[in-house]
Amino acid sequence: TAEKLMTTQAPSDADSVWCVADLAEVKRSLLQIIEQNRNNKELTGLEVQIRDRELKIATGPVSRLNLLEKFNLMNENDTCVWKFMENKWSVVNKEEVLYMYDAIMDFVRNLTQWEYDKTMEINSAESVNQYKAISLEVII
Repeated sequence: TAEKLMTTQAPSDADSVWCVADLAEVKRSLLQIIEQNRNNKELTGLEVQIRDRELKIATGPVSRLNLLEKFNLMNENDTCVWKFMENKWSVVNKEEVLYMYDAIMDFVRNLTQWEYDKTMEINSAESVNQYKAISLEVII
């Protein structure tokens, strides 16, 4: 939570009060943390089920582009060999390539929405207690 960050950035004098500059710095730090947390989560990969196998696909921008390019180059009955995370390989057809791409895009949209919601929560906070209550954990 933000409380941990604020404890490390608290004024050194126990009787001190938080000033606007302190809160502005906490706000900047929290915004950076949620951006980094979203980015880290985006790059962890996503579990999908292909032909009764649970496989983990890379979810970064390059993987999304590769899937889209592969889909556009494939004919309806084509298959290709796809390398998944954890060094697993599988033959996939055009429909499965689209399924993987759509799953990744839903995942990224949900992460982006999470980051937006947290940004709005941080931007609307006006007190130390409101900042402390903000959870920075990505739950998608």
